[in-house]
Amino acid sequence: MQRSLWSDDAALDVPPPLDRDVEADVCVIGAGIAGLSVAWSCAADGRSVVVLDDDPLVAGETARTTAHLVTALDAGW
Repeated sequence: MQRSLWSDDAALDVPPPLDRDVEADVCVIGAGIAGLSVAWSCAADGRSVVVLDDDPLVAGETARTTAHLVTALDAGW
């Protein structure tokens, strides 16, 4: 897997594993930019939120993409 330039220099949060049952209004699977944006929006609306991911925060595709703002760069190169 290719690493981005900023990933090599960034300290990413590594939350502890889920070790108990939790209850929330919303469960978001995935702690990338999309999942965290949804979680933040739900929390801002007053909902309780739990975010689950098997990697550190924003460490997956979010760390290696331009979010397809320019598909020619992501898909072509």
